[in-house]
Amino acid sequence: MKKVARYQVLVVFCLSAIFAFGQISYGGQPNSLTFDLKFPTQSLSLPLVNTVALQKEDQLLEANGANPRIGISQSVNINPLVDGTWEELTTGGWLWTIKIKSSSAKALILEFDYFQISQGSSWFVYGKGGKKILGAFDHRSNPKGEEFAIGPIYGDELVIEMTAPVRPAKNDFLISGVGHLYRQIQTPGLNDFGDSAPCEVNINCTEGNNWQDEKRGVARILLLIDMVYYWCSGSLVNNAKQDCTNYFLTAWHCGIGASAADLNMWIFDFNYEAIGCANGTEPAASTMTGATMISNSNDNGGDTGSDFLLLKLNDTEIPCWV
Repeated sequence: MKKVARYQVLVVFCLSAIFAFGQISYGGQPNSLTFDLKFPTQSLSLPLVNTVALQKEDQLLEANGANPRIGISQSVNINPLVDGTWEELTTGGWLWTIKIKSSSAKALILEFDYFQISQGSSWFVYGKGGKKILGAFDHRSNPKGEEFAIGPIYGDELVIEMTAPVRPAKNDFLISGVGHLYRQIQTPGLNDFGDSAPCEVNINCTEGNNWQDEKRGVARILLLIDMVYYWCSGSLVNNAKQDCTNYFLTAWHCGIGASAADLNMWIFDFNYEAIGCANGTEPAASTMTGATMISNSNDNGGDTGSDFLLLKLNDTEIPCWV
């Protein structure tokens, strides 16, 4: 069994307010899907990723104790002022779209150097055929920092769409990378949802009856470290002041080598749990993005050390079940 984060959760907190930052969306439907618009859309096809070679390399790395790699980042430079397609709508306003494809990807992540949507504009991303729509993102969704990430979108193709009241004269966002996830994504037998070891019992089995409050602080993490993606997990913790500062505890072996920019693009999935004891289908999650490193054990994440990484989430309000 692989080593996982080991720690004691102190006092877990969860806020049930409307949150203002992070990967927060406000629902709705993209105009292009609602009105079946047929505007031409610029397509960007990324270089082919040799996943066969990557998986052979993964076997060697993991045999030597490396964390399982699930994807890589591909550098892009997408600027809505010069890339994509702008169309004026007959109902008023402007529509910007672009299609991105990375062949053979099981899921795609959008990485931003900058994400500050102007008031009055709305932003969506969705998979091929309108599957898994994320959005609407608007000015309330803007992160506190510069870097940001949205996703994952399942499949090897996605469409980005922004509606604006006027054609912008400045950038609302800059896309610097596209994450290409190639394994452990909705593929039975590769340690994704439903493939836990026998010792890893779902929280909504009877063994979890006494942990229904604490579970709300636990999150799955999609980590980006030096253009490589991994999975990990952790939990919210309180502090001695018990002032509900948004601290999050995970393992140092999960985050070794992560830069401040990388941490701003970590995606935290709260409420990622099966409805009952059986695995069933993969659940939805309440997602937020970004964190800052507070402290770590600096012990290489070894078995003999404390192997801790303390983060402060970029958002002060945490999604939970209402």
